[in-house]
Amino acid sequence: TFMYLQASGAMTARGILDFQLQRVHSDICLLRTFNATQTCNEMDNALASASPNLPSGPWFQRLHSCYEQAKAAHPGAPLAGLSMGEAYRDLYGELSQEIHGSGWTGLNVKVLKSQLKPEHATLVECLVLNMGLQVDDS
Repeated sequence: TFMYLQASGAMTARGILDFQLQRVHSDICLLRTFNATQTCNEMDNALASASPNLPSGPWFQRLHSCYEQAKAAHPGAPLAGLSMGEAYRDLYGELSQEIHGSGWTGLNVKVLKSQLKPEHATLVECLVLNMGLQVDDS
């Protein structure tokens, strides 16, 4: 799927977020059809469970790491007061406003930082790196 999306130029910041949320959906064993907003809600539910450890799925842990990095990098931003699920729902909403640029091909992703909240740009950059891609700062 990934190679097809890359070849067709259909990968965008929102596509990258969708891709990783779908993996989290599998990590936390959700049986219903994938829905990005519901998956974000379930991330919060998983974090609130009685277990002292994070859910063990690799994609859940990667998104949690990105969330923590963005909070640390932007301590005064609204994101710092949001739960992990709320942060990704907020990012999903912003990216859905079609301000994230057009599709791309190749291994570089241009993050249009001037069109995103700084904390959202940090989250997107981390998500891009999760997929082994590179952020194009030019």
